[in-house]
Amino acid sequence: MKGFKIAAVLTLFFVAGILPLSAMAEKYPSEPLNYILCFNPGGETDITA
Repeated sequence: MKGFKIAAVLTLFFVAGILPLSAMAEKYPSEPLNYILCFNPGGETDITA
Protein backbone atom coordinates (compact mmCIF):
# COMPACT_ATOMS: atom_id res chain seq x y z
CA MET A 1 0.00 0.00 0.00
CA LYS A 2 2.88 2.36 0.77
CA GLY A 3 4.38 1.73 -2.67
CA PHE A 4 1.06 2.62 -4.30
CA LYS A 5 0.93 5.95 -2.46
CA ILE A 6 4.47 6.80 -3.51
CA ALA A 7 3.69 5.92 -7.12
CA ALA A 8 0.51 8.02 -7.01
CA VAL A 9 2.37 11.05 -5.64
CA LEU A 10 5.15 10.71 -8.21
CA THR A 11 2.59 10.42 -11.00
CA LEU A 12 0.80 13.52 -9.72
CA PHE A 13 4.03 15.54 -9.71
CA PHE A 14 4.93 14.28 -13.19
CA VAL A 15 1.52 15.23 -14.64
CA ALA A 16 1.59 18.62 -12.88
CA GLY A 17 4.97 19.31 -14.46
CA ILE A 18 3.94 18.27 -17.98
CA LEU A 19 0.58 20.09 -18.26
CA PRO A 20 1.94 23.68 -18.34
CA LEU A 21 4.21 22.81 -21.26
CA SER A 22 1.25 22.36 -23.60
CA ALA A 23 -0.06 25.82 -22.67
CA MET A 24 3.24 27.41 -23.72
CA ALA A 25 3.23 25.81 -27.18
CA GLU A 26 2.51 28.83 -29.40
CA LYS A 27 0.95 32.23 -29.05
CA TYR A 28 -2.36 32.48 -30.87
CA PRO A 29 -2.87 34.06 -33.34
CA SER A 30 0.47 33.99 -35.05
CA GLU A 31 -0.61 36.67 -37.56
CA PRO A 32 -3.14 39.53 -37.52
CA LEU A 33 -6.81 38.72 -37.96
CA ASN A 34 -8.90 40.37 -40.66
CA TYR A 35 -12.58 40.88 -39.99
CA ILE A 36 -14.98 41.10 -42.92
CA LEU A 37 -18.21 42.82 -41.91
CA CYS A 38 -21.23 43.11 -44.15
CA PHE A 39 -22.53 46.36 -42.63
CA ASN A 40 -22.19 49.81 -44.17
CA PRO A 41 -20.45 52.50 -42.11
CA GLY A 42 -22.93 55.07 -40.81
CA GLY A 43 -25.82 52.71 -41.37
CA GLU A 44 -28.48 51.36 -39.05
CA THR A 45 -26.00 49.40 -36.96
CA ASP A 46 -23.98 52.54 -36.12
CA ILE A 47 -27.14 54.43 -35.17
CA THR A 48 -28.31 51.70 -32.78
CA ALA A 49 -24.85 51.31 -31.26
